[in-house]
Amino acid sequence: MKQLSSFKKILLIIGIVGIAFAAFAGPWAYKNRLQVIQSPIVRHFIPMYRSLSKVTDVVFFPYTQFRETELEEFEIFITPQNFQMINDALPENPFGLLNTDSLTDERKVWARATFVADDYNDNVKIRYRGNQASHWNSFKKSMLIEFPDDNLFRGMRRMTLVIPSDRRYISMHLNNARARKLGLNVPQESFTKVSLNGVNHGVYLTFEGWSQEMIEKWPVSALSTLYGVDEPTSENLDKTKVYTPEGAFNWKSWNSELIVFPEIQALIEIANHADDEDFARYLGALTDIDAFHARDVVSLLSGDFHSAGDNAGANNLVLLFDRTEGRFKPVPYNTSIFTYETRNDGLPTQLQRRMFSNLVLRAERDELLRIYIEQEKEDDIVILDDIIATLKPELLSDTAKAQTNFGMLSDLRKLRQVAIDNFDDPFELIPRDWEPDPFIQKGELKFTDSFVYLHDAVQTPEAFVAQYPEFRLTKEGLFLPSGTYRFSETIIVPYGTSLTIAPATRILMGEDASFVTYSPLTMEGTEVFPIQVAPLTERAWGVFAVMNTKEASSTIMHANFEGGGEAEINGAYISGMLALHNANGSVDSVRIARTTGDDGINVKTGYVTVTNTEFIENVQDGIDIDFPDPRSTVSYSTFIDNGGDSIDLSWCDCILTDNIIIRSGDKGVSAGERSNPIIQNTIIVGSVMGVASKDQSNVTIENTLLLNNKSAIAAYQKKPFFGAAHARMKYGVVMGNKRETFIQDTSEVVFEDVENVVDVTTLRPIVQEALNNSPNF
Repeated sequence: MKQLSSFKKILLIIGIVGIAFAAFAGPWAYKNRLQVIQSPIVRHFIPMYRSLSKVTDVVFFPYTQFRETELEEFEIFITPQNFQMINDALPENPFGLLNTDSLTDERKVWARATFVADDYNDNVKIRYRGNQASHWNSFKKSMLIEFPDDNLFRGMRRMTLVIPSDRRYISMHLNNARARKLGLNVPQESFTKVSLNGVNHGVYLTFEGWSQEMIEKWPVSALSTLYGVDEPTSENLDKTKVYTPEGAFNWKSWNSELIVFPEIQALIEIANHADDEDFARYLGALTDIDAFHARDVVSLLSGDFHSAGDNAGANNLVLLFDRTEGRFKPVPYNTSIFTYETRNDGLPTQLQRRMFSNLVLRAERDELLRIYIEQEKEDDIVILDDIIATLKPELLSDTAKAQTNFGMLSDLRKLRQVAIDNFDDPFELIPRDWEPDPFIQKGELKFTDSFVYLHDAVQTPEAFVAQYPEFRLTKEGLFLPSGTYRFSETIIVPYGTSLTIAPATRILMGEDASFVTYSPLTMEGTEVFPIQVAPLTERAWGVFAVMNTKEASSTIMHANFEGGGEAEINGAYISGMLALHNANGSVDSVRIARTTGDDGINVKTGYVTVTNTEFIENVQDGIDIDFPDPRSTVSYSTFIDNGGDSIDLSWCDCILTDNIIIRSGDKGVSAGERSNPIIQNTIIVGSVMGVASKDQSNVTIENTLLLNNKSAIAAYQKKPFFGAAHARMKYGVVMGNKRETFIQDTSEVVFEDVENVVDVTTLRPIVQEALNNSPNF
């Protein structure tokens, strides 16, 4: 038998020792790692330990070396000088636990680099990310990439690359899926493979960084604000609670240049100074409580309140202030999977603990959790198993990770079991001593800016009638009898009631005064006795709005609105003279004329139908509809001489049928932000663009007349964070337009059976009606 050389014997001994050390000393060292790494001697040998422990990965060599990745691959190139610069910014002790061993924002250094993907190649800025050393104390490091303003990467300004083990591999994927099922917005995550200067750095968890561009891709108002909590710095290492007056300075915004945030101040005021009786009422006016319950369901099932820690260092707390509704919504982020024993944070926030201590709010949350477990448990397990099946072979092939393959496989098994076990009794994850700090009652709650109307929004109907004796309180709710009323100040109808306005009522609104109801509205005039809302003076008034009425439906019929504008009420920007925000309703036989704001009617979310309505000479858009219920419709309505778009759609899959659109200053129908409307039996005449499909929208046009427009149909990408648009016209007539199409890049317009292929006599009655309404047709 051939004898081994001395060199090979040494290698064999090192391998056996390494395997034995990893198998026996490794588990003990991992269990006691926090104590072990405090030794300077141990810290010196940690890299060697990691290398030796990975000798066991040789077992997987035949499996990992002969498979191709199914993940998208990114390449990053950085000069040696720039690479050295960002490495020099790392703490001297990469394994320490002191604050000085953290990589705080003030120490993070940006460097120039080049980023390459299948569809992208440009110069970028790059730096390491993450406070904790696990992000950057090994060969593979978490990174943040910032793309140039004029060349965003797939609509992203910033992209985060995180070591998967730091996010407990599959935790973010599962919890984001849960959040989406519960109606919450979260960053879009994926797994990718990255090489740095040609060297394989393995698998990364990739997601978009906080920015205005992220909001633009969500179905929320683009004016909404993203708030978070600052990371700790060497000057700011206290544990000030973020929902206290002292903690207000810890808040920041990723897309607002303001220094003081009135909505944050209002939330802190409620969390600290509202007594138990008022707390839920005020909180419901300023937050989407259902969304907060949904975030807590995700936290309970994952065993992690990391996304809502109660101190300045818990920088994973993210809130969206939705300018459509004037309410906060949580954005779950970095929610991991833990058992009660392994939870990595202390208490939830003061705000959450006050919610937990309220019996009604707690019952609502518990019922949502019960329903979710009953309906979604099996689907969650499928999601869990699918991502593990996809990710496991990629991680086995990842030679850059710090963990051994055996350790990684063990972690995945444990995470899967914990996620399933947490379904059994998630309430056991809540310590019984989670009591809120004592609130401080200092008289009446004080709000600033547009939030001064919060008091009015939550007052009782009795208090409202005492303030405005023109209204009556009946057993059905509030009632405004027929008559003429002059309101020189803004009227706020509170939550928890209803409002009926009688036929033949005439409401005259003073300059900038608005009428906003947080309860469902019945406003049913008749053809003979319509309801009128008009300016009290020659100056424009504000808005007439229905806000946040949940499942209740409002009715507005045989009413005339004229001369209104726009307003900001309790943080909500309302751009329509008549507005339904987060409110179901029907608008029938209404006249919208000469508004001075952005929109005649503005619809945000909800199920809304608009029928037999006239939009006449509005300065900008006739109607603007954003992210509605897909059953929503606009039908048998007339649009004449509106200065902007007659119909402006975003995130809208509604149906537009039997409408007449004449002389729009911009577009007859504008469909943007992934809208998929169907336009049927419609006449569009004399507009700059007849129909525009933008930003990943797909418009279907059927049996429609496009006549004498500058462009009949346009398809293009307007915003860099969306993609190409499409339009398909089937049947109908396209004639007399200066050009039939305007098409940009990869967008597309398709005609099927157009121009006299079918009998368009069905359009003649509509054409005749248009002639009657507009002699210059």
